[in-house]
Formats: sequence, structure tokens, C-alpha cells
Amino acid sequence: MEKFVRIKFSHGKAEQSGDAHVSFGNKTCNTFAEWNWNGEKLVVKNDRYGFYPIYYLEKPDEIIVSSSISKLLEFDDTKEFNEDAFALILRLIWIIGDDTLFSAIRAVPPGSVLSWQNGELKIDSNGIIKSKPINISRKEAIETYAELFQHAVKKTFPANGKFAVPISGGRDSRHILFELHKQNINPDACLTIVHPPPRPNEDLKIAQEICRTLDLPHCRIEQSQSRFEAERRKNALTGFSVYEHGWFLAMADFVKDRWNTVYDGIAGDVLSAGLFLTEERLRLFENGNYEKLAENILENEGYIPHILDKKTYQKYSREKAVNYLCKELKRHTDQPNPVGSFYFWNRTRRCVAVSPFSLFDDSVNVVTPYLETELYDFLASLPASLLLDQQFHTDTIAFAYPNLAHIPYETKNSPPVVDSRNFRGYSHDIFKYSLSSRKRILTNRSFFPLIHLKALLNKSYGQAITDLGQQAVHLLQLERL
Repeated sequence: MEKFVRIKFSHGKAEQSGDAHVSFGNKTCNTFAEWNWNGEKLVVKNDRYGFYPIYYLEKPDEIIVSSSISKLLEFDDTKEFNEDAFALILRLIWIIGDDTLFSAIRAVPPGSVLSWQNGELKIDSNGIIKSKPINISRKEAIETYAELFQHAVKKTFPANGKFAVPISGGRDSRHILFELHKQNINPDACLTIVHPPPRPNEDLKIAQEICRTLDLPHCRIEQSQSRFEAERRKNALTGFSVYEHGWFLAMADFVKDRWNTVYDGIAGDVLSAGLFLTEERLRLFENGNYEKLAENILENEGYIPHILDKKTYQKYSREKAVNYLCKELKRHTDQPNPVGSFYFWNRTRRCVAVSPFSLFDDSVNVVTPYLETELYDFLASLPASLLLDQQFHTDTIAFAYPNLAHIPYETKNSPPVVDSRNFRGYSHDIFKYSLSSRKRILTNRSFFPLIHLKALLNKSYGQAITDLGQQAVHLLQLERL
């Protein structure tokens, strides 16, 4: 059941419903949110990064707080969209800053103490952590990273309980697993999910090779429900704040009732692998050319002009998305790695974090070593020039575990998996859903029949359904609120 607290001040008296005292997450790992109502004052606190999702809805003489946007929507009479956030999610696929898709609902800012008493709201927030660049050689930076990561894993290791480590073909989870193994702390199992087509599952093969090398048990997790149903369920659990993560529900379902602790490599890529960092983006930041930088970051218009009706497309324009994004980009200009800072405080915080913290059951303790204070502070202080070649994390892992450096990483150029039956099934589910009763306030009436007909007649076109499916289901659900 979704936890919430509702306080209403009327005639000099406060009335409370829901849960008066709640604590989520893992304080050791800097991923938590909590609230406490003492009968007179509500106090809400969250972690220094604002990674654990916690939201609030303020009305005259009333406040509702929950980790679930969907729960807060039950108290939002208008369900009015935030036009800026809506224009952006169409082209970026996630939310930025402290906004949600709904005007009345806000995310609690990073490092906040939110207090509400006698109908008055006060928020004290540390906001984005401002880092100072350090002057350090690449060799020293690698050695320091390896040492700090070792301490972070040791510091954040849970005292009790069995645990599992999800493992992919990338760097973040591998680094965690290698360090646990080096400290002679081994998981009950390593878990790898089978992605739906067209994504190839090369990381599954690499994960199995890692586990064979370390002599650790490995579990292959198959998708447990249709792609369409996974998307609908994910959207409800994340409060319509992100297009991604439908595939992750199979992992969440598998872990539930099996393990009370899992590891997550969240933020390792942006902080140390130079993910999304390019010379062009760095130069645009340095020159203050935010509009061109925003255009560089945003996806192209793709199917957006066709899936939306004409008035909706004009209302949630690309210009509005660019202007909104520019305001956020400016907040990161003075960071040592402004590109990494933007993505950490927005994509990692508002998109990636909802995967472990909104899709896993509340009872699961998620351990996040990369967010340990000393490690984060060091990585966030590294100049962007050290990360531009996107080899820094790879080189650190090879330095720290030279006997395991031969194990390959997943490559991104593997051919896509063509599964026409899967694509047609997904198309059929979306088309059928588009025919059911709803208030058509966003979508173009003729789009779904035409796209489904194309998928039926042209097998090669079926893969396109996976490109637009997340957005299509998202919009169709929003029309049903």
C-alpha cells in the first residue's frame, strides 16, 4: 500500500490521516526520505542528493506528502499538467529539477528539511552540491578512486541479511562485484535480466562469464509480463515521470521475497565514465551557448508531431522545451564537469533513481556505493578533461583488479534482435488500448490505426513500434487520469 500523510488545518486545529511516521531507504548510502508528524508540526527530510523519490502537494491550509505521485494524484483535483515539464519529457523522456508532470505536485529538493505547521510551508534545502575542481594527475586520480571505492563498499556493506548483485556487461555493477569479491564478501547470487527485443543481450553472456570467473552463482531473469502491461505498471509506479524502466519490473518481481538487500551501481557512469560527456557539449557549456546545448541534448521530433493532435503539439512546443532546459543547464555552468553535473542532478536523480527506489518493494534495502559521501565528493571534483576519453572508469577497474582485466565489456554495436511476433503483439496491445474509452485530450485520433496497420503489413516496420511504444502508452494512460 502506498504510504502518505495528509495534514489539514481548519478552525485552529490540525487533522491528520495516513502514516504519521515513515522512513524509507538507506541513510548509510545517502538515499533516504522520512517524515514525522508530532501532532502539531510535520517535518520531512531527504538525502543530500534528493535521490530517494519523495513528493508533496500543497493546498490552502493542507499538505499531502508521499513517495508516490500516483497517490498524490488522488488528492489533486485538477490534475493539471506542468506545460514546461510536459514539453520536455516528450523530447527528453524524463523530468528535470524538482518538477513533476503535474503542476500541483513537486519533488522535495535535494538535502531538504520541509516543515509544515498551522498551514504554513517552509523548505530549507542545500540544493545542488557545488564542487570545486581539483588539480590531480590521471594516475593519482585512478589510484585515489580505487582506494575510495574500496572504502565505500566496506562502509556501505549491510550488517545483516542475504544479498544479491544485479550484474550487466558494463562497469558500475562489475566494479561493485569485483570489490565485494576482493573483500571476500560474496552475494547469494548475481542477477541479469533478459531485455526485450530489439535490444541484444550481449551483457547476459558477459555477466555469465564474470560469474564463472569468480565462481559465483548466476540467475538469468526472463521478462515476466507483456511489454504493454509492463509499461502501464511502470508508469503508475513512477508517477508518469519517465519513459524508461518497463523492462526492470521483471528484476523487481524476481527479487521480492527472495532478498532483502540488493546492490545498485547508480551514478557510477556519470561520475566516472564520462557518460554523455562530449567535447562539443563541454565547449557549448564553456561558451554559454545554452540554446544550442539544449538542442544537442534533446531527441529529435520523431513521431511527436504525428502522435499528438495539432493543438497539443503547439501547446507543448519544442521551443518551450528548449527554454525550460536552458534554465536548468545554467545552474551547472561552474561545476568541474558541467555535463556530468547536469546529468547527475537530473537524469540520474529524476530518471535512473526511480528504478531502484520506486520499482523495488519498500522492504528491499538498496545499497549504492557510488553515493558514499567521500567518494562522490572526489568524483564530482574531477575536471571534465579526465573523463573525456570515457576510459577513466575502465582504467580504474583494470588497475584495481589486474587479474580480471581480461574480461570484456558489452559492445554497443551488436545487431538488434528482430522478433516480428513480439513487435506485432506490442502494436496490437497499444492499438486495442487506443480504442478503449478515454478523454482524448492529447493524441491524434488517426495515428494508432495507421501505425498498427503499417506494423501488420510490413515486418521490417514492426521494430519502429518499440521506438514509439513507451511514449504511446504514456500518453494514452495520461488521457485516462
